[in-house]
Amino acid sequence: MFSEEKEILEYIKEAFALRSQELYKQAVEKLYKALDLDNDNVEVLYQLGELYSFMHNHHRAIDYLEQVLEINPNHIESLNLMKNLYEKEEKYLEAMTFAKQIFEQQKSPEACRFFEQLVARKFASHRDASKMQI
Repeated sequence: MFSEEKEILEYIKEAFALRSQELYKQAVEKLYKALDLDNDNVEVLYQLGELYSFMHNHHRAIDYLEQVLEINPNHIESLNLMKNLYEKEEKYLEAMTFAKQIFEQQKSPEACRFFEQLVARKFASHRDASKMQI
């Protein structure tokens, strides 16, 4: 078991090195090898989600982040990345769900401001849409 964990860490380390060179596809391949050894490894799943977000494949990124959150619903990095991905896709209600979870965990002023900005944006987009229908 120990050698398996060591091998996973080595794949993660190699993936980080490739990622720093913006060789995202090769980094993903390394992480898939780590995932073959432990398909519930939160760090590997999160790194895959993050890499797919870098490659603008938000659907795949979300799939991996959802797996992380099934294992660890309080994984703050995954919650934050999910919030950001949904915001980029202008899915503000989904983004607010994750912002709220982050706020509940951290109770930070930054999380509170972000949550307020999302609410304001959501209402503004509804207001703009209703004006167009008139």
